[in-house]
Amino acid sequence: MTRRKRGEGSITKRPDGRYEVRVIDPLTGKRRSIFARSERQAIDELKQVQREIEEGLGVGSRTQTVEQYLRTWLPAIRPTVRESTYARYESDVERHLIPNIGRIRLRSLRPANLRKLYAELAEPGKNRKRGLAPSTIGHVHRVIHAALEQAAADGDAPRNVARLVRPPRKADQEPGALTHEQVRDLLGASKGQRLAALYVLAVSIGARLGELLALKWADLDGDHLFIRRNLVQVKGELIVQEPKTKRSRRRLRLPARAAQALHEHRLRQKEEQLKAAMWDDHDLIFPNEVGRPMNPSNFNRRSWLPIRERAGLPADFTFHGLRHTCASLALAAGVPVTDVSVMLGHRNAAITMSIYAHAIPDSGDKAAVTMDAILARSVSA
Repeated sequence: MTRRKRGEGSITKRPDGRYEVRVIDPLTGKRRSIFARSERQAIDELKQVQREIEEGLGVGSRTQTVEQYLRTWLPAIRPTVRESTYARYESDVERHLIPNIGRIRLRSLRPANLRKLYAELAEPGKNRKRGLAPSTIGHVHRVIHAALEQAAADGDAPRNVARLVRPPRKADQEPGALTHEQVRDLLGASKGQRLAALYVLAVSIGARLGELLALKWADLDGDHLFIRRNLVQVKGELIVQEPKTKRSRRRLRLPARAAQALHEHRLRQKEEQLKAAMWDDHDLIFPNEVGRPMNPSNFNRRSWLPIRERAGLPADFTFHGLRHTCASLALAAGVPVTDVSVMLGHRNAAITMSIYAHAIPDSGDKAAVTMDAILARSVSA
């Protein structure tokens, strides 16, 4: 038996030939045992534990794998995140993290393991013809970063190695937006259609599809519209949830054409309701054909894709591009960034500026003229 100073742990040889390292976890006050095959290994384990304790860490399990930790971490965070966020976390854990790094011991996970993971995800794989997009890999990174941050805080991992790794950089790309002529073609293609007013709102207030599909007539107050909720699809189930941030809950003044479009839409909806064999009234502005919340996938297939084709828009232009179109056209017309930020429900104007700076006309010219004037005064002085 090899002993260590009091308070620093001890090493004992067991009858089965293994060595047991006993230490007190400073975070929990509980005795922890670590088993080793040789005395040399036991001494190394004890030294490692002592280093971690000096750094203010807990002892943690030496055998717990990444998979085991993630399967306990996921249920624990479920009450703290939105249902759609949890579903995305769960998907990344089951599809990308556990299959690739799940067998690695949590305390043995290294930055190199994550770099290798991200590189492999970026390449075509066994079940995919092409690699994952940088934005998707970035989300995987955020999930493992959050999990390891908690593991490090609880003493289950010596550190968050994800802090030392950068996921693939997302290429700078200006969001796609339609021209005035393309907007005209789009609204022309949707004219007379059941959801024509939805397209008018999309290009005039920049609301997200989920926000539009969650709108109720109670949210309409004269020429003002309240954005209070968001409709999302999680594992095939439609869920209405609160917007992500307080700024996402917003009161918008409707352009006259949008207000008129909603008025006409309401009249048509009342006629539709009277003719329907069944109508389950949820007070929705844009329900499905029986009054219930509309599945976003069904909307894309039955309404958006046919109208996009009829309008002659690019095949890769998504409905979300109408939000970018609204912002870009508003900024190009001279609407202040702060006003556009409020309209879109961004957390702050800096986010709006980072996305749509390219849409602000002559901003560089104005800066140059201003600096010329400043330099002229400085020289003359």
